Amino acid sequence: MQEILEKLNSTDESERLYAVEDIASSDITDAGLYLTERLEREDSQLVRDAIVFALKRLDCGSAYDALFRLFSSPDAYLRNAAVSIFATGGNDAIAYLSASLDHSDKEVRKLILDSMVEIGTTEAKLAIRAGLHDPAPNVRITAVEYLGRLKDRDSVEDMLALFQEQEEPMLRVSLIDALLEIDDREALQKVLSILMPSEDETGIDPLYIAQLIRIIARIASEELLVRILSIIDDIPIYAEDIISAITEISRSRSEFTNHGICKALMDIATADNVREDQRYKAAELLDRCKHLSSEELFGIGNLLITQGNSIAVAGLKLIARSGYPGAFERLKELRDSSEDELLREVCMELIDSINQGYPWK
Repeated sequence: MQEILEKLNSTDESERLYAVEDIASSDITDAGLYLTERLEREDSQLVRDAIVFALKRLDCGSAYDALFRLFSSPDAYLRNAAVSIFATGGNDAIAYLSASLDHSDKEVRKLILDSMVEIGTTEAKLAIRAGLHDPAPNVRITAVEYLGRLKDRDSVEDMLALFQEQEEPMLRVSLIDALLEIDDREALQKVLSILMPSEDETGIDPLYIAQLIRIIARIASEELLVRILSIIDDIPIYAEDIISAITEISRSRSEFTNHGICKALMDIATADNVREDQRYKAAELLDRCKHLSSEELFGIGNLLITQGNSIAVAGLKLIARSGYPGAFERLKELRDSSEDELLREVCMELIDSINQGYPWK
């Protein structure tokens, strides 16, 4: 025993490594405590990592006080190591850490929650819920995020109460994201009623637009999406969320009759600052816009064929689906003039499809 401890404190890195392995595989009483005390002053990253790995496999009950001190260390590695080691302690670690949920240092309280979320049990969730009432905003936000990650439905009522009581924007955004993670539709409807209380769009706080669109996507409400779109000046900024919402709405509708939705799709499909996959999806949805004429769809398709491969393919499909009398000849022209083999192949496939089913060729 004494010999191993001497090696653990040797000036030779390799000897310390061997000592860590020997201690981890032995039945030495207070092994966790010896390794934790060594970790606190160890300067070799290799040995540090070996100690943390060993501590995660050991019963560290006797070392909890020493590990807890690491939460206050100026060294981020040691703080994170303590979190990961406590996270392997299960209910024993929960019982120990719960006693310090009222610690005077808010950063320590946050680290306690970091350990709890990794444990993830029902008891851990209960401890994290206490963080919803923490005096420090960053601890409350952390608790909200973790309860969302753990999909803790039992915390929904507390979250809604917090949403109504607190108007701090970052906290509210975190609460919305957590409720989306939990996917409680009734709770999401209540959030909407708070943030969109009337038919007056001027009362909607622009700060929450992205989160509101995500809620609307979840409940697939065309009416609410139209209201939100009416107050957005720069549609492409919210392209991903808008496309997600319209896609969900499209699952129960074969066509769109609202100009606001169709304009949003056009803005996204033709925007240079939007990801290609989002632009492609927007173009795919455009032919569901009932009030767009075949000539308008044809024109948008021709615009898109000049803007990159995947966008060009979307443009070709829009031309084919537009129903415009000149579409067939345009596809043949593009087939014959394009130097891009992929686009030529797409043109030929679309021409074949038109030959098989479109009377207006």
